[in-house]
Amino acid sequence: MRQMILDAFQHPFRDPQAVQKLLLGAALNILPVINVLALGYTLRLLEQVLGGEEQRLPEWTGLGDLFVRGVKVFLVGAVYMAFPLLLLAAGAGSFLFSIAALFSGALEPMAQVHLARTGQIWPAFALPKVWAEIQLVLRDYLGALAVWYGVFFLIALVLSRTAPPLLWILGSFLGFYLYLFFASLFGRACSRTRIVPYHPS
Repeated sequence: MRQMILDAFQHPFRDPQAVQKLLLGAALNILPVINVLALGYTLRLLEQVLGGEEQRLPEWTGLGDLFVRGVKVFLVGAVYMAFPLLLLAAGAGSFLFSIAALFSGALEPMAQVHLARTGQIWPAFALPKVWAEIQLVLRDYLGALAVWYGVFFLIALVLSRTAPPLLWILGSFLGFYLYLFFASLFGRACSRTRIVPYHPS
């Protein structure tokens, strides 16, 4: 587990062209709508890690394909957050909202893994299948979740104490790094079972 987490942290920097790829991703991530490309890049990296490529970062090629992938990632994330938001809108209260958000947030990484494996959106919403896959890698998955939440909230805390314009620059870079860390971490945590055959889309 420790080595898996360390490898996920280091993964974005192992590529000989890491600086160029990270700077490009950070620059795109700061632009509204265009930042969908960064999400698509994340999905491409997740596909690579699931397929056993754990060293290099993907190339910034096929921007149209990256945009489509990014839209898929966004839609999966939006649907998984819809239920907690609907509860909040219905007046369920902050406690129930927090519980629902944690539950949805715990399922979403495997849903994104399922998206990466199949290239299709709808399988990501097959909750019985998503839950069954989580159970097969439960120990690594829970460890990855704990680390992911910790890193996410730590970076959020840093950004909350940062003022513009540095906030925008730092937020763009750290946000993009978070995307890559997410793909590297959960790609490793979930790839060991090969539950669903890996077919790049």
